[in-house]
Amino acid sequence: LGGAMEAPAGFTWHAFFKEAGIPATHIESYTEVFVDNRIRFDMLPDLDKEILQEMGFTAVGDIIAILKHGKHVHAEAKKRAPAAAAAGGAAAKAAPAHAHAHAH
Repeated sequence: LGGAMEAPAGFTWHAFFKEAGIPATHIESYTEVFVDNRIRFDMLPDLDKEILQEMGFTAVGDIIAILKHGKHVHAEAKKRAPAAAAAGGAAAKAAPAHAHAHAH
């Protein structure tokens, strides 16, 4: 569990790229690239120009938009993380009982 941040409720890569200002004509293909490369929300701060280029992103403006928006949404989620972490902790404690009941 160590520090992996959950994506905000309702988060999708499609919405992420749209909010980043990526042209509609590229949103689907960019979403596919992120999914195919198993990019997770908690990886956003680790993305850089080289990684995006390695995945096939070529438009410099789009690369900048993705990196900027990624930092922004991750920082916003981090601000809300303490409350979510507390809720997640409670859910994690309840999980073993649920798993046990499921085994019968």
